[in-house]
Amino acid sequence: MSEVCPGCGESRLVEVFARDSSRASGRKSRCKVCDRARARAFYVANRERVLERAAAKRGRARSPVSSSCSECGVALEGRQRVTCGSSRCRDARFRRLHPESYAARERAKVERRKAARRQPREDASRIL
Repeated sequence: MSEVCPGCGESRLVEVFARDSSRASGRKSRCKVCDRARARAFYVANRERVLERAAAKRGRARSPVSSSCSECGVALEGRQRVTCGSSRCRDARFRRLHPESYAARERAKVERRKAARRQPREDASRIL
């Protein structure tokens, strides 16, 4: 079985057309290649609108792309998106966004350090 794609005008096998249960034939009218090209062209032409709609679905407004670190203001390079990558900036951002988790992490760190300080003293008393 074959169908003619209105996008490219070629007669193609039915398997080349994506499934669409809302249509009587059970397949989309355009072949997958043409459908992909059409969707890509739409995205290129309407990128901002598409991204804003996606952000609205997630329940928040799309923030403009920042080109500086959110914590120290240094210019971002390459694939960096939010912070410059230094441990100081990563920790500051985590502290700002997750204060409860940060406090719990710091408490655990203090306990580990206390235990490490106590342990050598206990070993020294056993020797004597």
